[in-house]
Amino acid sequence: MPIPTDTFWNIRRLNRVFLLSVLAMLATFVWAVMQDYDKNWRKTQRQGRSWEAALIEQRIHRSMTPEIKAHLAALDRQIAGDEAALAADKNYADLEALIKKDAQEVAYLNVDYNNIKAEVTVQDTRIEQAHAEGNLEEMRRLQEEIKAERAKVEEEGNRIAADKLALSDARARKDKLRGDVDKLIKEEKNLKETVEALEKKEKLLEPTGFLGTLSAAIRDLPLMQFINPSERVQQVVLPDIRMDVSFTRIDTIDRCATCHVHIGDKRFTREKVLGYLEEEAAAARGYRYVGEEQAKVTEATALRPGATADAAFWYFWGKRLLSPAALAKTAAQVRFIAGAAAKLPDPSPLLQRHARLATEKPSTRPAADGQADEYDQAILEIVTRLYSYDPSDPILKKTPALATARANALAFPGRLRDLLKGELSAQQYKQLEDRYRFELVGIVNKARAEKGYPLLDASPVELTHPNLAIYVDIDSPHGMDAIGCTSCHDGSGNETDFVLAAHTARAIWVDEKTGEPVLAGQLVQAPKVEGEPTLDNMLHAVWPEGQTIPVKLSSLHLDLAQGGQRERSETQGADGGSAAEYFDPVTGGKGRAVSQAKYWANTYEGEAHITFEMAREMWDYPMRPADFIESNCARCHNNIHDIRDEAPVLYAGRQLFARFGCVDCHQIRIRGTSGKWGRIFGT
Repeated sequence: MPIPTDTFWNIRRLNRVFLLSVLAMLATFVWAVMQDYDKNWRKTQRQGRSWEAALIEQRIHRSMTPEIKAHLAALDRQIAGDEAALAADKNYADLEALIKKDAQEVAYLNVDYNNIKAEVTVQDTRIEQAHAEGNLEEMRRLQEEIKAERAKVEEEGNRIAADKLALSDARARKDKLRGDVDKLIKEEKNLKETVEALEKKEKLLEPTGFLGTLSAAIRDLPLMQFINPSERVQQVVLPDIRMDVSFTRIDTIDRCATCHVHIGDKRFTREKVLGYLEEEAAAARGYRYVGEEQAKVTEATALRPGATADAAFWYFWGKRLLSPAALAKTAAQVRFIAGAAAKLPDPSPLLQRHARLATEKPSTRPAADGQADEYDQAILEIVTRLYSYDPSDPILKKTPALATARANALAFPGRLRDLLKGELSAQQYKQLEDRYRFELVGIVNKARAEKGYPLLDASPVELTHPNLAIYVDIDSPHGMDAIGCTSCHDGSGNETDFVLAAHTARAIWVDEKTGEPVLAGQLVQAPKVEGEPTLDNMLHAVWPEGQTIPVKLSSLHLDLAQGGQRERSETQGADGGSAAEYFDPVTGGKGRAVSQAKYWANTYEGEAHITFEMAREMWDYPMRPADFIESNCARCHNNIHDIRDEAPVLYAGRQLFARFGCVDCHQIRIRGTSGKWGRIFGT
């Protein structure tokens, strides 16, 4: 019976469908791999390596300053001259020949001595064996046979000892002649070895050259992470702290250091990072300072320029935020600086128009319209010109007014900074300092881009913990290896995704594009603030004033998760998500500010494919805002008096709770035997 060859489907059509399905599956596979690979934590680690390389580069620069380079060149010349003098010295040449001859003789004698000694050792073994067997005759015979060898061993040993003594004496005399030269060589070696070690470390962080770049690229490819990857999840396992996952308790795992790569690194404290940025910004702008040896303790230098690195920032922010009484304290310095307008050589057209700047009335209007007042421009131009003078420039000696103006110009930004720190609250000044860090990073990145270096990230994730002595350090009472991060901060430590880790935004404004903090005083017009939804007025919570119908009645869930009620309302506006226009007092430019919660949502929710609200619903303990972090101290510290200095807010709250009699009705549990803390420790 013939086999039928007819089919129900066209084979060519099936082949096309199969090809398309294979391509679709391949595209899905590639898309899945890239989605899994391209995570924000990898970018953070790359930025962390760029920061480390930048600090190492700074150390190399400090280790190879023009003075040190000149010192090395002088050492080379001195060493070469001393070596030539020794080579021409007949006594030194004779010593070298004698040392070479004695060393060779000792080496030859050692060979013969070791051979004879080996033969005597064999004979000694045979004598011991004959003695053990009681064969006295054989023992005596063997002893007679090795008498000559024993004598030769002793003779050769004495000769070698004498030659070694002569060799040691010759070397000592040579070292005495070479003493100064060897000291110079050692000093030069130490200087160069430090720089070479730093350069090797920098190449490991940022490989250069074809092979180094190729190797790093292969290690960083998707699916190649098993080959010693440079980017990896960093985790701390805490077996003594248990975490409840509904049906069982498991060891707590904190992977926070995956993104907070410098959390325990003392090089990345806020003060040191600002110091690095100030030094680099001042160098990029060509500012000149006195040497470290001649400078006073409070005087700006190239290694610690302080606020002089960006005088415009402190000048405009001082005018914006300081009270008239505080600004009056800087009036004398401003007059001295303004007096230099007529003394500077080659004045610009601006300074020519304001030749008598010291007699003009200072402006009070900030740069809110995109253009600073000419008076402010002139003052800052004078400051910049004065900073560019070398302290030893003859013009400063010939013109005392310029020297006086330069001294006042150097002290002026630091004075403004101190006044702002004294008048602003701690939180406001911290935000201002954050803006300062962003400003400096922009200046430094501009210079790095011209050199082809990777740009630096201004995000606070690159900073270390603000209190290393009490937290994080291995010697601290709360070492990270023992306590972890989520024990104090809450959040999901298992996650490496920003949203799933249950971060909680602060109640602040930030720039819509960069996330740079925006102070409330920068807003052109603050959004209207509604009444805060509190449980003492549920009608106001669901039916706010000004609304015709109670639109909030459909959900009685009060959205207070952003940390604080009034703070969130003031931050996000009446509808909880509005933006506001703001201006920068330094540049005069305008931008749009949104709440940090909205900026985070726009930046991170797309990658996580989940909203912050959903993450909070899934995880019972989102991270505590910084304002409330002290409350977690009571989990371990039952006696609040012991931590009154470290947790002042918690201590004051407990004191008020007891003083006003709240504790009589509202009892609190002292020991963590229930709730999250009890579950963590398995109690």
